[in-house]
Amino acid sequence: MVLNRKTGMEKSDESRTRRDEQRRKIVKWIKGQRISWLDHLERMEEDRMPKKIFTQELGGTRRRGKTQEKMERGSRKRSSSAGSEKMERVGGR
Repeated sequence: MVLNRKTGMEKSDESRTRRDEQRRKIVKWIKGQRISWLDHLERMEEDRMPKKIFTQELGGTRRRGKTQEKMERGSRKRSSSAGSEKMERVGGR
């Protein structure tokens, strides 16, 4: 175990702390860039495409789950004939 004289920390702990600090700085910079971009969008002319995309209202509803037709197709695939074909391929087991 190698300790740093100034901090009393192990070398591996020291490098981990340095990496964590660098990551925090990067995250802080990215968040600042996002805020800067949002400010830019607010000042942008209304007819510009990024502004239109940012301010548009999403309409309509999204379908949830499988449709009845897909469910019926799936049940046909799992019919008893499919099981018997599998049994024949395996050798009747």
